[in-house]
Amino acid sequence: MLHQSPSSPCALPYRRYARFDLLQLRHGQRLSRPFRQTDIVLVAAMLRHQACQRAKRDPCPFEGGSEVYVAGHVHHRHTSPPRFSYLPLPSIGPPYADGMIRQALIAEPFGGDGTCARWAQSRLRHAPLIGTDHRPRAFLAPPNPRDANYRLYILPSHDWATVTPIALPGYDDHSPPKAQKLFLKALRQAGLPLHTLENFTLRKAPFWFTSFHPSLYRRPQHYLTRCPLWHVRIRFKQPLPGPLSLGAGRHCGLGLLANFDPSTSPG
Repeated sequence: MLHQSPSSPCALPYRRYARFDLLQLRHGQRLSRPFRQTDIVLVAAMLRHQACQRAKRDPCPFEGGSEVYVAGHVHHRHTSPPRFSYLPLPSIGPPYADGMIRQALIAEPFGGDGTCARWAQSRLRHAPLIGTDHRPRAFLAPPNPRDANYRLYILPSHDWATVTPIALPGYDDHSPPKAQKLFLKALRQAGLPLHTLENFTLRKAPFWFTSFHPSLYRRPQHYLTRCPLWHVRIRFKQPLPGPLSLGAGRHCGLGLLANFDPSTSPG
């Protein structure tokens, strides 16, 4: 089933996505298989690998071809072409709220027509996530309709805060003013309208009690090694729908934001 952000008067078009639970089979039983939040880029890489394997065997008319849209091979272009974002979801809401990863989204860009998300939902169902030891770590299962954790990532909201830190698109020289300029650049790169931005706060300490200091998160080995990581809280003048992810690692689980309610989310 195709998922999209719920209807609401927003400043962005809806974003279609495929949604999965991450489960393990043990002695014939389906058991939750959580991953550590600090390993989110590894989980995203396993999702991407399975999508690439299925795209080779079962092609879909991806805009720009599967090498760009699915694999993300953009070859250092100045602009980012349409592509999948692989977004594992840490548990930040009840009943778990332990920061572990039990769910994932594979999201189209904003304004996509849903064709690619439907392909992912159909073709990746029951696909294994293969670890570095070449063994299945989990399986992509249909989502539990009673689990509302994912809604914190997709419901329209004025207020958002990073669950995983944003990788700024450039070196900030340990200067907060320069980091702020790079954050605005990250907004533009993600296609978010700057005119709807009301205010934002950058800091190293997480806003969600289930998140971690940026220094504890893994990074992809081949890039992002020098990009500074920050947590950010954002308020927009108009509600924006999710899923939202920002920064140089926005397609692989870094810079993932969720609806932030200060009355229930300690900061």
